[in-house]
Amino acid sequence: MRNESIRNQLDYHLEAVSKNRGKLNPVKEAIYITVWYVILGSLWILFSDSIVNTIFKDPDVIRTIQLLKGWLYVLITGIYIYSLIYIRMRLLKEADDETRENYNNIQALSEELIAKEDEIFHLSHFDRTSGLLNWLGLSNEFEQYIAQDNVDKLALFYIDIDNIKHVNDTLGHENGNLLLKSIGEKLNRLTEHQGIVSRVSGDEFVVILNCPEEISQIHKRATQINQLLKTTWKFDKYEFVVTASIGVALYPEHGNNLENLLKHADLAMFIAKDNGKNGHFLYDPSISLKTKNYVEVVAELRYGLQNKEFVLFYQPIVELGTQKLIGVEALIRWKHPNRGLLSPFYFIEIAEESGQINEIGRWVFETACHQQKTWAEQGLNIKMSINISGRRLFDEDLIEDIKGVVKKYDINPSIIQIEITETAVMKNLKDAMKILNEIRALGFNIALDDFGTGYSSLTYLQMFPIDVLKIDKEFIKHINIRGDDKENSIINAVINLAHALNLDTVAEGIEYNEQGEYLLINGCDYGQGYLYDKPLSIDDFNKKYLSQLD
Repeated sequence: MRNESIRNQLDYHLEAVSKNRGKLNPVKEAIYITVWYVILGSLWILFSDSIVNTIFKDPDVIRTIQLLKGWLYVLITGIYIYSLIYIRMRLLKEADDETRENYNNIQALSEELIAKEDEIFHLSHFDRTSGLLNWLGLSNEFEQYIAQDNVDKLALFYIDIDNIKHVNDTLGHENGNLLLKSIGEKLNRLTEHQGIVSRVSGDEFVVILNCPEEISQIHKRATQINQLLKTTWKFDKYEFVVTASIGVALYPEHGNNLENLLKHADLAMFIAKDNGKNGHFLYDPSISLKTKNYVEVVAELRYGLQNKEFVLFYQPIVELGTQKLIGVEALIRWKHPNRGLLSPFYFIEIAEESGQINEIGRWVFETACHQQKTWAEQGLNIKMSINISGRRLFDEDLIEDIKGVVKKYDINPSIIQIEITETAVMKNLKDAMKILNEIRALGFNIALDDFGTGYSSLTYLQMFPIDVLKIDKEFIKHINIRGDDKENSIINAVINLAHALNLDTVAEGIEYNEQGEYLLINGCDYGQGYLYDKPLSIDDFNKKYLSQLD
């Protein structure tokens, strides 16, 4: 808007200069004075002699008067012509002064416009926090860089700061930004301004340098970057050690454009991070298919979270005795742009290994709670069952995240059921018990999922702060309707054990009427599975179940 105003002012002054140039017309002014001089002379000649001859008869007097008349004519015409020239020159001077003023204004506005355009260019090509090139600036600089005659090979270092989150959480984002700025300054000094340094996202930097012939020199430079960043950073009374995971890709060996180079360096960086962080990895096209698939899925998961590609499906849970809907289990699905709708079996394990499960779990919990609140407001008050993964269970932010969602949506915790697996609890029993007790103290119900597939003892089961025991579908599918005690004794024992501990039981994976009837007869409280309904999208669920409220 400011630049548009400047341009409008420039147009105004240019138009004024053009008008003033129209006023400054020498031919027009010369013709104007000449015409008036001719008219004045003609009138003098025509009338002055006639008047003199009429009044005077003496020739000597007439000659004397004619002489005086001539001098009078010179005087009058001189005064008149002076007046005409003075008036015209004054107008010309005013026009000239106005033109000079407009030209001065144009020059000042042009300089201001150039300054503003330089400012806009800087804002669009440079990161405000670090002062380094941003993504757009990096793209432009890279194209100019490879166009140089002396550039044959380049090394691109994709740097991810491992633990910047601790600085932000402890000291706030302002100090976190100061740290990022300091990192950028150190990277600039390391390259000695002979390459390109850019901050492409929150805690990710890119350094591009001329590539030495020896691969060992590339590894040496990556190690230098790691050592440079792995120093103690002091803020007031706090000290932090920052490390980085670095992926390296070579131009043109690993890509002849910036997009491919970044993609391959990004994959290499994830391998470095997966290998324990604070290290580097040089991209290798011969990476095993499994590893390549792993890092590709990790990268796609990150983009999937950013692009909101995940959705929740909801599988009904019914009371076996009445077949009445009493709750749903929220199940995540991935609307992959290329592979279609993917079940969690495709990506959950990788999300666990890469640590992305925390962000995914945070999204699942908030989305499911928001949906339960929406249904309650629409008149469908059912329990929402939400899975929490083993890694997410031990995330230090879990409890605060849960409290934040409860406050945000004004949720009654008693209608939310947290599901955790037996295996997850047994990995770190002491910490798990502490966290589960904290969750239960907030008012949530807790269900132990996949019971029987882990390795907990009955003593541990009695200690768990749980309300519901979910019987794994592997046991359900082996129910023998003919009453073979060997096949069914485990199911009966689990149901009786749960009731003895005052726990409700939910059987998963019920597909046939006979299975549902057997479970009901033997005292199982609730069930879920394709017999009752498959996992439904939110639209399909609303069409089927909300319509029953009308």
